[in-house]
Amino acid sequence: MTWRMSAGDYMGTAVYHLQGDLDANAGGLRAELAYAVSGGSVLLDLTGVDTVDASGLSELLRVIRSIHDEGGRVAIATVRPETTQSLRTAGFDRLVYLADTPLEAIGWLNQNQEGREGRDEPEPLDSAAMGVPGPIG
Repeated sequence: MTWRMSAGDYMGTAVYHLQGDLDANAGGLRAELAYAVSGGSVLLDLTGVDTVDASGLSELLRVIRSIHDEGGRVAIATVRPETTQSLRTAGFDRLVYLADTPLEAIGWLNQNQEGREGRDEPEPLDSAAMGVPGPIG
């Protein structure tokens, strides 16, 4: 199974619900999310993702870098312990806010959008230090 995505807006946050497997076939994810790269708040809802491998993590990191480069803020929601563990092991919890539910993530994004300090503020993105190459093309 490959991945698929649906998009929407909730409380001023761009919400992207991903489903399926984020693996070597996830290479088009950044292109699909290109219009999200305009600043603002973005929720990557991975609650429907079954598996994430190294290729999927790399593509997610490229997406996050693109959003951060445009001044955007990112939160990821995931309910599967193995997905959360993969994200934490790869250091995503230092780059984005990891939430247990989409609603928690949106709450964090909206709280911080209004200038209030949120809990567990991620560090500024330094994906180059993580060894991920820049945008292709």
